[in-house]
Amino acid sequence: MQPKATTGLLAAIVALLCLPGLTGCSVGMAAHGYPEPDLSVLQVGASRGEVELQPFTALKQTTDSRGYTTVVYEYYIGSEGSAGRAVGWAIADILTLGLAELVGTPVEAFVGEKYTVTVSYDEDARVASVNAPIQIVDAKKEDEADDLHAYAEVNIEREKMDLPPLSWEEYKKRKAEAEETTGDVLAHPQQ
Repeated sequence: MQPKATTGLLAAIVALLCLPGLTGCSVGMAAHGYPEPDLSVLQVGASRGEVELQPFTALKQTTDSRGYTTVVYEYYIGSEGSAGRAVGWAIADILTLGLAELVGTPVEAFVGEKYTVTVSYDEDARVASVNAPIQIVDAKKEDEADDLHAYAEVNIEREKMDLPPLSWEEYKKRKAEAEETTGDVLAHPQQ
């Protein structure tokens, strides 16, 4: 049988070796976050390369018959990394033996706001138009996010036809009407 002092020392060494494994997702999420893009690059005439140097994630890309490419980008505002938050979650993880992750990970998942912006590039890969950024309130609802992207694309098409953009409410109304008849939101381009 080993003396109690040796057993206690061994337990302390094992516990210290396990501490790095007790800190988890909330620490990493708080430390890294998402850098905010410089939205001033979203100007007509800017090159696609200039735009894509920003921390945007391309969600969808389409090319029309004129050679214009439309890209829907996603980005975050207010979720940059924070050493202070990361240290706080690491301490909480250690003090609670990892149970703080049950709270920390969901909290960090909702830090900041997610947006999408739709950019149309001409055949020379220069910005031809930019649709106003749209905030994604509940990213779990993929159908709503798809609807927001379709709304942005409709307004880009309307801009190409020299028509004013639709409001979100008008888009939803026309979409419901169009689904009952033609299936095309652009079928009623007047107004």
